[in-house]
This record gives sequence, structure tokens and C-alpha cells, in this order.
Amino acid sequence: MPITQLYGVTHLLVQTLHTLIVIASNPATLFDGQGADLKAANLDRGRKESIALALSKNALLLMDEERGRNYARQKNLQVRGSFGILIEAYARKLISEDQLRFYFQQISERKDIWINPDLCVRLLEKIFGHDPS
Repeated sequence: MPITQLYGVTHLLVQTLHTLIVIASNPATLFDGQGADLKAANLDRGRKESIALALSKNALLLMDEERGRNYARQKNLQVRGSFGILIEAYARKLISEDQLRFYFQQISERKDIWINPDLCVRLLEKIFGHDPS
């Protein structure tokens, strides 16, 4: 499922599940015009660059890390995380219920992803209106 198909955009910055894709011809200029507050924000360089690029392109920012998401929202950026992407793909019938459940299970079982497994259960219950098992 191409993310561009899901969101219908050509400029995407993706930082989900420890992946960062920077779409820029000169990353050194990303902070130009973004203000000192972004440079001073308590975020790592990758997240700052992601937010700066999304601001410069007025693009959807895909990011899971809560501090970065909150900062991006303060800057009026539209933000989605891994779960939001999967739920939207399911809602648009780009993935099946079985695929959605599989992806949620994979996320909840991974030790290198810092997402509470209970969140997976709660979201599936909200989507399907019953016990997700």
C-alpha cells in the first residue's frame, strides 16, 4: 500500500517505526526560515529535520514519537502515526480486517517499538466494537 495512494500527496516525510526518509535537495537549508524555536526544541535532529521539511512543504508529517507529534501540532502541521495510517488504510479498504489485525499484533509484540500493547487492543475494540481477538 503506497502511502502516496492513501493520502494523495507527492511530498511526504515519513518517520515511523524508526524510519526516516528526508525528501530534500539540500538538508542543510531545512531550518532556514523555521525560527529559533525549532532549532532549540527538545527534539533530536531527525525529528527537527522532519518537522522543518513538513513545514517547508506544507506536507503531512508521519511520526510516532509523541513529543515530536505534539510540537508539530503546535506548528499547525497535520500529523499521523503508524496506527492512524493503518486505520485509514483499512477505512479506505486498502487493507483487510485480517491485515489490520496482523499489523497491530506485530506492533504490539515488537520489543523495539515503544507502543503500549493495550493501545492496540483499545483501538481494535473501538474500530470493530468488540473484543479484538
